[in-house]
Amino acid sequence: MGESAITFGCFASGYEEFVSTRIGFFPSIERTLLQILDVYRFYLAGLNSDLDAQYQMLPEDMSLAQITRLQAAFDDQLIAFCERLDQPCITTTCSRCKAHGVVMEHIDRL
Repeated sequence: MGESAITFGCFASGYEEFVSTRIGFFPSIERTLLQILDVYRFYLAGLNSDLDAQYQMLPEDMSLAQITRLQAAFDDQLIAFCERLDQPCITTTCSRCKAHGVVMEHIDRL
């Protein structure tokens, strides 16, 4: 994924740049990467109809090394999921947590 280039740049920049306050929606590069990772985790859990995992939150404080390892693990999970897909599987539904409750969605629409 494109995040590996971002995390490589963060390693090169150093810890202070990684956590320093920025102007924008997310207050730092660290918080931006954590948000990307959280969304990624939520959609993987949704694809697998894992309702408990959809409600879990990532730790507030993760090092860049931890973020990078978790991103790589999520990448591997997504690749494995996609490799298992065939035509009948694409038309199945999964359970997704929404603000108004759990809904069924077609996998091909996520």
